[in-house]
Amino acid sequence: MHRIDVSFPTQRSFAAFITLFTVAAALAFTPAAQAGWLSDPDEAFTQAKAENKPVLIYLYHPLSLKKDAPVFSNALVSKYLVQFIMVQINIDSHGEYADRFDVESFPTVLMFDSQGRELLPYRYENEDLKRTRLTEYMKQALKNIEEFSLIESEIDRFQDKPEFMIRYARGLRDRGEFGKADSILQKVIDSSSTSAELKDTARETQLSLLILQATRHFYSHRYDQCIDLLQRVVAKAKDGDLLNQTKYFLGMAYWEAGDKRKGESILKKMSGDSKAGIFQDMAKRYMDEKNASG
Repeated sequence: MHRIDVSFPTQRSFAAFITLFTVAAALAFTPAAQAGWLSDPDEAFTQAKAENKPVLIYLYHPLSLKKDAPVFSNALVSKYLVQFIMVQINIDSHGEYADRFDVESFPTVLMFDSQGRELLPYRYENEDLKRTRLTEYMKQALKNIEEFSLIESEIDRFQDKPEFMIRYARGLRDRGEFGKADSILQKVIDSSSTSAELKDTARETQLSLLILQATRHFYSHRYDQCIDLLQRVVAKAKDGDLLNQTKYFLGMAYWEAGDKRKGESILKKMSGDSKAGIFQDMAKRYMDEKNASG
């Protein structure tokens, strides 16, 4: 005869039970329960090419579903959401997609054009989902996709137009095609037919390209690569918001990389510099928060 164990669960098993109960309760709120959501991103990308539609991928942990569901069901969000091929991925059971899409915080929302190129400026990560912010991201992403599609369709006709090529490079930058974008911008800068004003614009776009790359490295904890790119921006940027933004970012990167002395030195100078604009207060707040957390 087998003895039936009627003892109370251990702390570990009880915690596991609570987690399973919470997850089970949350499943009723999953977007998958709503019409139109796919679970396979590759299927979505294939469909996107066939239908010439963008893709939105929502990566979530089961425990966040209840809080996220009202955002996706909001009328304003839905107005833009239906213009995408929608994918939801439970990262708890499909952790391989976190590595594939370079995602570390959840929930995260990613947007791609019909060719499967992610629009990096419109990554929604490292914060809770808010309907107004998500709506704005989708709205801007759709606008970016429409404008870039027109530019890309005319690229063969306007190879000799610097202003057009700068716009094309910006679109490539937003899609993570950094090498190609940089090559185009450098050609614009080196061309004797490019005006001085457009050369300055191309140089600024090159710097923004480096900052976007650095941002991806920063949030993926690749701080050495981030710092290298930001140092290149500091060396080339003129005085102004771009330089202040880069120095602030560089100070954070050094601090997060474990070099508090160097990071704090940069941020202290900014916190005492009235010319740093909004980054003066931001630098002070960052240092206060880091020091308070130990």
